[in-house]
Amino acid sequence: MLAHDTTGRKAGQILAPLRAEIDALDRELIALLGRRFDLVRRVAQTKRDHALDVVQTERMREVLEITRTLAVKHDLDPDFIEAFYTLMIDHAHDVESGYQD
Repeated sequence: MLAHDTTGRKAGQILAPLRAEIDALDRELIALLGRRFDLVRRVAQTKRDHALDVVQTERMREVLEITRTLAVKHDLDPDFIEAFYTLMIDHAHDVESGYQD
C-alpha cells in the first residue's frame, strides 16, 4: 500500500491555487483596512476639532451589533467577528487618542 504524501511539497502543490486566492484576498483586506483607518484618522481630527470624546459607546455597540448580523448572513462565527471588530475598534481608539494630545 502506497502512503500518500499529504505534507511538504506535494501538499504545497495541491494547495497552491487555493493559497493564491487567499493571498489575493489578504491583499484586498489589508487595502480595505488601510482605507478604514484613513477614515479613522479623519474621524479623530473631527472629534478633536469639535471636542468630542474618543470613545462613542453607543456607536461601538451599533457597529458590533451590525457586524454580528453580517457575520451570520455570511456564514461566519459572530463571536469571532465581534472579537475581531473589538480589537479593531480598540486600535482605532488608540489612533484617535493620538490626535487628542
